[in-house]
Amino acid sequence: MKPRLFVQLSLLLTLALLLSVTACQPSTPAATPVAEQPTQAVATQVPPTQAATEAPPPPAEEEIVTEGEQSILRAPRAQIDNLDPGLMPSVNDVDIQRKMFQGLLDFMDDGTELLQGAERYEVNETGDVYTFYLRQNAKWSDGKPVTAHDYVWAWRRTLDPATANPYAGTVYIIKNAQAINEGKITDLTQLGVEAVDDYTLKVTLEQPAGFFPRLAAFPTLFPLRQDVIEKYGEKWVEPGNVVCNGPYVMTEWEKDVKIVFERNPYYWGEPAKVAKLVYLLMEDPYSTALTLYEADELDLAPFPPEEYARIKADPELSQQVVLQPQSNTYWVVFDTTNPPFDDVRVRQAFSLAIDREGFVNGVLQGLGQPAYILIAPGIAGRNEDAYIGTRDYAKDVEKAKQLLAEAGYPNGEGFPEVELKYRTRFLEQKGGESLPAMWEKALGVKVKGSPTEAQAYREWFRSRAEQPFHMMIYGWSSDYEDPYNWFNAIFESSVDQYHSRWVNKEFDELVNKAAGEPDPEKRIQMYMEADTILEREVPLAPVMHSVEPYLLKPWVRGPVFSRMGNYNLHWAWVVKH
Repeated sequence: MKPRLFVQLSLLLTLALLLSVTACQPSTPAATPVAEQPTQAVATQVPPTQAATEAPPPPAEEEIVTEGEQSILRAPRAQIDNLDPGLMPSVNDVDIQRKMFQGLLDFMDDGTELLQGAERYEVNETGDVYTFYLRQNAKWSDGKPVTAHDYVWAWRRTLDPATANPYAGTVYIIKNAQAINEGKITDLTQLGVEAVDDYTLKVTLEQPAGFFPRLAAFPTLFPLRQDVIEKYGEKWVEPGNVVCNGPYVMTEWEKDVKIVFERNPYYWGEPAKVAKLVYLLMEDPYSTALTLYEADELDLAPFPPEEYARIKADPELSQQVVLQPQSNTYWVVFDTTNPPFDDVRVRQAFSLAIDREGFVNGVLQGLGQPAYILIAPGIAGRNEDAYIGTRDYAKDVEKAKQLLAEAGYPNGEGFPEVELKYRTRFLEQKGGESLPAMWEKALGVKVKGSPTEAQAYREWFRSRAEQPFHMMIYGWSSDYEDPYNWFNAIFESSVDQYHSRWVNKEFDELVNKAAGEPDPEKRIQMYMEADTILEREVPLAPVMHSVEPYLLKPWVRGPVFSRMGNYNLHWAWVVKH
């Protein structure tokens, strides 16, 4: 073995992101339009990051408040789906999970690697075995040591079919993970993770994967306590029951109202600078949080686009605006096996008929970026030339009409009424209210918008694994910024994260090969070729990449916001005010 000298970084994505920001073979008509071939990929050289154990410290001259009423941060969050890191998380849940739990590593937005549960690690010559040396001073919130056995048990639990974790496919790169999760191997000890001793964790992968440190930073691979989960069952993540290893511990959870965190006295690292975090829970923070913020009941808040003009005109509020580009895409998911969307020409027509510029610049007041490609900006392998249209909406609508006519529906005649399902959460609701009218105007088709409350939508979405649908609005935000987290973790047919039921063997072969390619230029080129196939087949139609608009009180400092949608309040601090 050789020491890890940031070898993995040569395989990662371009970290200099632009500031603008979940089986049947579907039938593909012979007349399918083909996108232009990808341009020659040029691998951006990524500078090495600094190995670190903590986020950057605040400036010495600031008078930081670490105790008392002023050392409390109040933030809004949508209602919690699930606080168990071993189950499928949403962006909302991940943010809260990260306050209580901590994995081997973490990464800041600028790519700086933070050594957390691991104090160092090594990768073998072939890049398929990682050995992590754990901190011997890391403890759980009840004072017991965090050991390699906690990681092994947690990872086996995640892949155990009995856990029924729909997010398990994202860690199939671990040896035997997919076979175990699919029930082909029933012995969980065959998973490629081993506790060499109490503080040495050895991970064997299916193939070389330079992105694995990024994956190891995600909550799915956090350690968990077997005795606690077995004792309390589903209620293990409750105040008084939960045992965690992160900078904070949950002290109060008033369901649907608020969740409170206080410093974990057994945390191995420097104590968090903010004494207490209070998350106010609400159905839609975009429509609720601004009023609370202006009443000084919140220290940060997202705001809806329709308030942007007023906020910019306000001499005080205008100085508190933070616009945070997100590493995400909102899209329309098609059931590619259910008519009429089993015809790729229909899917292409619906995608071309989305007025992305009008939606972002009109409905969202410019707070976003039109998405013509499914992959988020800054992710290596994203192929700008793979879009099947011209980005001239009038021309694209004419092409959409032609495609719909070729599919047997000239001017929308004979096209069945179809349903667009969406959550009553801000961006999804805005899309659900706008898209049907676009399609009706451009194509002459009837689309029924079906708004659904968040909990009911979650249940409906889970049932789509077996039941058909027409369209739904959903999105994906980077768990870690590498193409594997997009091409392989979402679109590969064995994963089918969004139940589109799209299968393309050529795509699968390309992304599987790219995952283990050690040459960064070849790897990017493979992903760009795969993107051409993906964008042409349109199992999902991209709509927008979001820019989150926030207000932040002037006494709150630090790297509060993230491209991954988290509130980094465990890295923030408060100055005297």
